[in-house]
Amino acid sequence: MNAEEASRVRPLEDPYLVGEEAAAKARRARLSRQTGEDILILEDIRWDRFLAQMRDREDRERAAQTTRRDLEGPSRRSLLGRLAR
Repeated sequence: MNAEEASRVRPLEDPYLVGEEAAAKARRARLSRQTGEDILILEDIRWDRFLAQMRDREDRERAAQTTRRDLEGPSRRSLLGRLAR
C-alpha cells in the first residue's frame, strides 16, 4: 500500500460520520478484502449452505421413500383386503 492510499479519507471509516462501531467494522472489512480473507469466509459460507441443502434433500428423499413404501407395501394391500370382506 502506498502513502497516497494510506492517507486517503474513507467516509465509511470516519468515526465522526458513521460512529465508532461502524467505522471499525468497515475498516476490518476493507482490510480482510485486501488480505484475501473475505474470499475464504465467503467460500466457507457457500459450502455450509451447500451442505445444508444436501442434508435437506436427503431428508426429503428419505421421507418420500418411506411414504412410497407405506403406500405400496403389502400392509396396504392386506388392509384393503380386510376392508373389502
